[in-house]
Amino acid sequence: MAGDLRHGYGGSHKKPYQRKSQQVAEESSAGSSVRLVWVAATFLALGLVLGYFVVYHFATEGVGTRQEAQAKASVEEIKTPDVAQAKEVVAEPEEASPQQPLNVVAITPATASAKTAQPLEYSFYHGLSETEVLVDAEPIPVTLPVPYYIQAGTFGSAEQAQKEKARLARMGQAVEVSIYQGKKLYYRLRMGPFDDRLELNKKRNELNRLGVDTLLVKSSLKTVAKSEN
Repeated sequence: MAGDLRHGYGGSHKKPYQRKSQQVAEESSAGSSVRLVWVAATFLALGLVLGYFVVYHFATEGVGTRQEAQAKASVEEIKTPDVAQAKEVVAEPEEASPQQPLNVVAITPATASAKTAQPLEYSFYHGLSETEVLVDAEPIPVTLPVPYYIQAGTFGSAEQAQKEKARLARMGQAVEVSIYQGKKLYYRLRMGPFDDRLELNKKRNELNRLGVDTLLVKSSLKTVAKSEN
């Protein structure tokens, strides 16, 4: 009785004594458990969201693929009848036309000669290409009505005339010295006479290329033209 009264009525017992370190350890263990629960819940929520997006993505791709397949199938169904019709049109055989008899005409020598005698019909330009033009190898000479000399220079002294004559001779041009009496005595170098106009012009051009001023003189020694260098 004395012991029971010492602890009071109702039989209540006091909590056992605990140190502060033990209390801190219990509180920390409880806090870590709560954090683990929150981390697990967060990962679970992220997994659910990620799974939802993956499923939605594949679902939309599957729908798009099915729509494309249906569209291609419909296009092929539309094109297939045209191809079949085209094949049917091509496959239709043509009716064989009856062969016509060939007309064989015998060619006799008289017929061949008659065909050869027919005049040829051709255009103007075609005729030019088929026509052969023959050109004479030698030019046709033009006869002068009066013979002409080529005067290759006039000098006041016989010495100057002889020097020019020698120079032209070295160049293959044969000239002769003639004396002309006017107010004074002149020595002229002449070549000719020429009856052919082409030969006359040829020799005159040769002398002009050698630096000689030439004149055309009739056989009466009358000057008719002066050459140009």
